[in-house]
This record gives sequence, structure tokens and C-alpha cells, in this order.
Amino acid sequence: MEIPENQLDYSYKSLDLVSEKAEAYGLDQVQAELYDSLVTYVGEVIRRRVKGQWVIRQDYPESLAYPTIQVKQRVLMPINVVWNELAGLEMMNLRKEAANEVRRFSVRGGFE
Repeated sequence: MEIPENQLDYSYKSLDLVSEKAEAYGLDQVQAELYDSLVTYVGEVIRRRVKGQWVIRQDYPESLAYPTIQVKQRVLMPINVVWNELAGLEMMNLRKEAANEVRRFSVRGGFE
């Protein structure tokens, strides 16, 4: 996906552009070639929004490690944001899904 670097400012608005480019690129190709990059970008947007930190988690010794954003004892899941949008039937909307993840986090008492 060709996106000018000056338009990738880690804002919610930039997620609209990333969503649009991902749709044009093809979701199957995005999933095969750019999945990790999308998780990283979405995660960084969320991390900056909630002032959190990246934490790699592994729930069980035999499970795969995965990236999360942690604030205090709360965890946000950028991987879920991307997966939900790649698996959905509607047009990709990373901004909406990232905002939903932050809202779910705040409802669970994340910013206190």
C-alpha cells in the first residue's frame, strides 16, 4: 500500500486512509502480506491515545506470544481490531474498530 509518510500521523483520521488503501489493495493480500504491519500501526494509534505501553503477552507456555497495549493492569488488543476488520463483511473501518476497543477499555475502568 502506498501511503505518503506525512499522512501516517498515528491519528484516528489516518486510520481512515489506511482502511481505504487496504480495501483497494485487497483484504486477502493485506492479510497475507501486511497483517503484522497493520497490527503495529493500529496498536501505535491506540497506545498514543491511551498513553499505554506495548507488552508482549503469552497466556500459556505452549501458546503463541501476541502484542497488546497495557495501561496499569488493563489490556487493549490491537490484534482484535485488525482481525475483526479483515474478517468482516462490511468495508474496512479501522478507525471505528480502534475507537470501539478504546471505549470497551474505558468502560472496564481503564482510565481511572
